[in-house]
Amino acid sequence: MSSPLIDFFAHLGFWNWFFLAITLFALETFVPGVHFLWFGLAATVIGVMVAGAIASGYAEVFNWPWQLVLFALISVLTVFWVKSYAKPGSAKSDEPDLNVRGAQYIGRVVTIENAIEHGRGK
Repeated sequence: MSSPLIDFFAHLGFWNWFFLAITLFALETFVPGVHFLWFGLAATVIGVMVAGAIASGYAEVFNWPWQLVLFALISVLTVFWVKSYAKPGSAKSDEPDLNVRGAQYIGRVVTIENAIEHGRGK
């Protein structure tokens, strides 16, 4: 015996994946950090694949277990695919020492206005 809720979701077909994708994209906007974007993209891809399978008559072959396996596989692949392009430190900055205050003063020549006394000067 299955519950009415499971039956409801089973009969929605590819719309489940599009609802999941919209939910994951909305979560990405409220929880920053690029965590849900790749899962949302994978859900969209699976939704399109399921819609294509239904349209071509292969809906019974592409059932829930295969959809979940492909969703997990596409999610992992998109994460690794994006990480291969977005490596940390790959972006070049015009101010590379912006957040390293001590490094900003190395090699800098300044004129002293007042004598340095007890480690302080101007």
